Formats: sequence, structure tokens, C-alpha cells
Amino acid sequence: MKNEAQLIAACLERVKSADEIVVVDTGSTDNTCDVIRSLGLPNLRLSEGEYKWNDHFAEARNFALGKTSMPWVLSIDADNLLEPGGVRKAR
Repeated sequence: MKNEAQLIAACLERVKSADEIVVVDTGSTDNTCDVIRSLGLPNLRLSEGEYKWNDHFAEARNFALGKTSMPWVLSIDADNLLEPGGVRKAR
């Protein structure tokens, strides 16, 4: 994600029951990362400053996948909202 301060909290609220949440920041210049940290989700790992955006969505997604430790991964963008109960349904 990049510069998603307005949307990221709602997105993460819908997935907070996941076993693991990995968020990769691709160069935000707003307070997106502060918003994420303020949520206090114990199962969240924020990758900040590790990935430099290069206009290649697949590469960014693969970088994020490399940060996960679970055998199954649900990948969503910050401007997507999983339906209520979506994590349970995905499991």
C-alpha cells in the first residue's frame, strides 16, 4: 500500500482475525504507517521502507508474500474491504 491513511484502518479491521497480517508500505508520504501502528494489532507485521515502489504490482505482491509465514495467503489491496466474516469463510 501507499498513501492509504484514509482507507487502511477499515481494511485491516475486516481482516484482524487472521492468523497473520503482513502490510508492505511502498513509499507512503502521508501518515498511513502511523495509522497502522495505532491499531495495535498483535498479529500484524508492517514492512516499512524495505520495498521501493517501481510501478510493478506483481513484484510488490511477491515481496509481501515473501514476508509471510503461513501456508495459505489471502492478498488484498488497502482499498478493498473483505466482507464481514470473510476471514472465517476463507479458512
